[in-house]
Order: sequence, then C-alpha cells, then structure tokens
Amino acid sequence: MGKKPVKIKRYRRSFTGPGSHMSTIRRVAFWAVVVLVLFGLGWLIAKPGLDAASRLWYSYKNQPSSSSQPSSSEVSSESGQAAISDDSTPDSQPLEQNEEWQDWVFVSLTSVSTPQAAEQTAQQLAQQNVKAAVITLKDETGAVYYDSQLQLAQTAKSASAIDAAAVAKAFTDAGVTPIAGIWAFKDSTAPYSDRSLAVKYQGTDYNWLDNSQELGGKPWLNPNSEGAQDYIAGLVEEVTQLGFSKTLVFGLQFPEGYSLDACSYGTMNGSKAQVLTQFGQRLELIEGAEVWFAFGQATLDGSATAPYGDVSPATFGFENVLVQTQITASSAQQAASSASSAANETDTAGTAGQLLEQLAQQLTENGAKKLGYYLTGASQIEQDEISQQARAAGFTVSLTQQ
Repeated sequence: MGKKPVKIKRYRRSFTGPGSHMSTIRRVAFWAVVVLVLFGLGWLIAKPGLDAASRLWYSYKNQPSSSSQPSSSEVSSESGQAAISDDSTPDSQPLEQNEEWQDWVFVSLTSVSTPQAAEQTAQQLAQQNVKAAVITLKDETGAVYYDSQLQLAQTAKSASAIDAAAVAKAFTDAGVTPIAGIWAFKDSTAPYSDRSLAVKYQGTDYNWLDNSQELGGKPWLNPNSEGAQDYIAGLVEEVTQLGFSKTLVFGLQFPEGYSLDACSYGTMNGSKAQVLTQFGQRLELIEGAEVWFAFGQATLDGSATAPYGDVSPATFGFENVLVQTQITASSAQQAASSASSAANETDTAGTAGQLLEQLAQQLTENGAKKLGYYLTGASQIEQDEISQQARAAGFTVSLTQQ
C-alpha cells in the first residue's frame, strides 16, 4: 500500500503579514528622524556659513586693484600740492577725509541709575572710542527722568529719575559728551496736568485724542500753544545748565493719528511748518545749547509730511539734523536666506546709502551744517557699507543703541 502524499502548506502571512508591515513602518520612521536631524543641523550651520561667506566676499570685493593705482606721471601740480594717491580703496577714502566723525550711542537709564553706575558706563564707552551718549530725560509719554525745577515737569517726574547733573559730570570727565534726549509735543502726560496746553477737540474744552479712548487714544501738547512751547524750551535750558551741552529733540511735529480734521490749535500765526520752524529756531538760540532735531526718513523725503503741514522738515533750515532710518526686517530676512546674501546686503545698503546722500544734499542746501543718522534693522555688513556712504555724503554722526 502506497504512502499518502504529504501536503506542504506555505504560510505566506509569515512573511507578508502584520509583522512585516510594522517593520516597514519602523524603517520609514527611522529615516524620517534621520532626515529631520540632518535638516536641523543644516539649518543651524547654514546661517553662520552664509555670514562667513558673505564677509569673505565683501572683503574680496573691497580689495584694491593693482591696476587702479596711478603712475607718478598722473600726479597733479595744478594747485602746487601733490595729489592724493588712490592707494586706498574708494570706500576707505571718506574715513580719512572726514575727521569730525563721531559715534554716538543711546544709553539706558538703568546703566546710569546712580552716579557710580554712570561713571562705570562712561569709562566703558570711552574705552570703545564712543564720542557721545544720548540719555532720554523726557520720553514720548511725557515722563521726565530727572528732578526738574519746572512745575509742570515735577508732575510728570518718573520714579526712575536719575541725578542728571551727576551723570553729565561723569560722562564729561570720561571724555564722552552727554546728550539729553527730549521729546517735544508728543506728550500724553502734561495735557492732563495743564489742559490749556493740549490740542483740543473741534474747538471745545475737551482734549483731542489720537485714537478712540477705548483703544488707548492719547492727548498731545499743542505745538501752537505758547505755554507748551515755553515748557519744552524750559527743559532744554535746564538740561543745558545741568551739563548737557547737546540736546537731541524728538517729536517736533503736529499730532498724527485719527480724526486729525477735528484738531483745534487756536489762532495760528502762519502755517504748521512756520510754527515749527520758528520754535525750532528759538531752541537753537538757547545759550550754551547745541540742539539737534531728529526726523524720520519718510518725513524728510516727502513720503509722510502731514504732521508738518505737508512740507518736508528738511526745508526748515535747522543747523543740526539727525535722520532716523531703517532697513526693514523683510529685506534683511530675504538677504539672509539667499545663497548670494552678500550681494543682496550690499544692494540693500547701497539703496539706503543713496537715500542718505539725497537727503544730505537737500538738508545742506536748506542750511543744515551738521548731519547725523540713526539706522536700525541692518546687519553688520549693511551698517559698514552705509557708514562709508554716509561719511562720503557729509554725515558726521552715527547713532546706535548701546
């Protein structure tokens, strides 16, 4: 009797069943984690790498070319003096020509909260070759940060007030010029202490607000008010006597915000521009004070002149003007994310530098004698490039944060 055939069973599920699927999922998850780790490392390394490459490219770009050096036969004798050689690059030449260049910094109140802290801060700045320091003694809210003798200022005195005279002495002794930062008519404190100095709403006795009260609207000092003008001028005179030989004035303008057509300024002798110009000239005449006026780039180039009566403050004829300008965050991010970030940064800096050149020409044509600029939002490469162009354009001051 023959043997019964043996039936062989094949268990395909032993190889293709749920266990195999789980193994596949684990492999996919493993490689996904690997990819994420590599991506993260690349993200951390890319930015420093691009910055290093940018600096190398920028350094190479500014190397002087041997073919650009003139021969001895090209020396001019027209004035009886030897011509300046082009051994230095075009970018470095303004540094040698402009010997009046000064680096200013904003100094926080906490760093000068005591005379001892002020001495230490001043010595540190002197070691960094900083020429002057701006200390805000009245901010845009109207708060006053020193012990003023003016009655209106005493009602606005901040709990963070400093010994202004001691601070000024500490900086002067260290060879750093102390500059008082004073905000003028953008002041939401004094109008509550003396309502007669405030911008009014449609000729009523109600204070005008730059936004609805529910949204935090603020009152403003009236630039056309004699009392408001006396208050600001009194502060400038006072800080000058305390040892601040320079004052940087912000907010010399009429209000900005909503419902501007509802503002009442009283009877005006002239236009808004004339009122501001006359008051600025009054500040310039204060004995012992060197007054600087800070204006935004958009107001000077004519893009946003409503607070000045639709006239650029560049035409006011002030002797010392500081231009506030910035490179937007979007342009900086775009430059940093591009493979050719150095080229993008120098292009952005070139545009900003050209604008400063144009503003410098306009300001000097209208009587400005000293020019400064305050730049924000720029990378170090952009700052260096713009600084070179600003010096060449006639600027003598660069203001930065501490």
